[in-house]
Amino acid sequence: MPILQALRAETAGLHGRLDSIMSRADLSTCEGYGRFLMMHARLLPALESWLARQDMFQTLPLHE
Repeated sequence: MPILQALRAETAGLHGRLDSIMSRADLSTCEGYGRFLMMHARLLPALESWLARQDMFQTLPLHE
């Protein structure tokens, strides 16, 4: 999909920075893994909501 490819290309640097930061997180403990899950739980709904409001994503079929 061209839009997803463009999104990946445009955000590759940010993903690299996040991967670098997260590689230092200790996911081997319940506390560390819990922090990781909480980060996702806080971030993903806000990101999905923002994307849903973007004009370029209005034409994509939704898979619910």
